[in-house]
Amino acid sequence: MKRWMTLAALLAVFGLVSVSEAKEKGTHAPHGKIVSVSPDSADPTTMSIVVSVGGKKNPHDVTVTANKTTVVTVDGQAAQLSDLKAGEFVMLASESGLQDKLDVSTKPHHAKAKKDGDSTAKSAAPAAK
Repeated sequence: MKRWMTLAALLAVFGLVSVSEAKEKGTHAPHGKIVSVSPDSADPTTMSIVVSVGGKKNPHDVTVTANKTTVVTVDGQAAQLSDLKAGEFVMLASESGLQDKLDVSTKPHHAKAKKDGDSTAKSAAPAAK
């Protein structure tokens, strides 16, 4: 009986660890569409960026900030905060506060991933017999 209790306890612990790891793997960086970019009223060297996030299930706007230390890329190329435009798509580090990095794309991120996935799937296809 003692062995069964020990085994049950171990299975419960491993089950909880697996669930927490799955939740961590399921998390991803918030992303969305830039609504506006403007200088912060308190500090003109800091930009205030409003981003629409949450997709169709939970749409809402968040406001984040970026400054001269923020690393900005647009379509994979180094860029400046002044290059950001409403309508572009951005990956955020978090849904609030100062961003240390902004990955911006002129195309939706899901479209890019789908396109990359399609080309990988075709190249991985088995050769015809």
